[in-house]
Amino acid sequence: MVAILEVGAFCSSLVVGRVGDIIGRKRTILYGSMIFFVGGACQSFANGMPMMLVGRITAGVGVGMLSTIVPVYQSEISPPHNRGKLACIEFTGNITGYATSVWVDYFCSYIKSDYSWRIPLVMQCVMGALLGIGSLVIVESPRYLIYLNRVGIALITLGGFWIMITTRKVLLLLQIFMVAVIFMTQKHVKSIGRSKWTCFCPARKGKSPTLICSDDTGLGFSSPCLHKLLHN
Repeated sequence: MVAILEVGAFCSSLVVGRVGDIIGRKRTILYGSMIFFVGGACQSFANGMPMMLVGRITAGVGVGMLSTIVPVYQSEISPPHNRGKLACIEFTGNITGYATSVWVDYFCSYIKSDYSWRIPLVMQCVMGALLGIGSLVIVESPRYLIYLNRVGIALITLGGFWIMITTRKVLLLLQIFMVAVIFMTQKHVKSIGRSKWTCFCPARKGKSPTLICSDDTGLGFSSPCLHKLLHN
């Protein structure tokens, strides 16, 4: 039951790229956090194995969505020299969450009731709620706005992200960006931002296609306590 979460994560990670192209990165993050919250709530208030399994799979769907779309959003809103830093910060937070979950599980093990495993599980609902609230205040990805031909809003959004750079550099970057946008919207608007499975398939014969799937490590509060619960 602990690993069944990966089933939901695997399935959602296969389609979330296309979903993000249709409804946008911002709403995909919001819906992913909502699904993750619902899955965590089902686990926290589970009264039997079926409800726990449903909660695990549901939370896995949210994990697959978030672990795929969040790095995409980060790369699209950040300057090139900051993208690696943001990825490191994200996964450092994941590892910190795992380490924190171990201590939460340890202290909750002294509780002589079912709250010893319900409290750690409800913690993931708190994290999901915070992410959902945060998704309401972030801006949409400039790349997705270009895909919708909303070039003016994309430029304003991009300028806001680069506000810490000197004004001259911002103007130069925006001018270069405008030229690129005009070219893309006129010549290649149908191909901007779309997910294509063919990019993972080698052109030469004799090689099998590869598939890249992503996973998330944001469920540190649930996995250890479920392992302990199943062995009680």
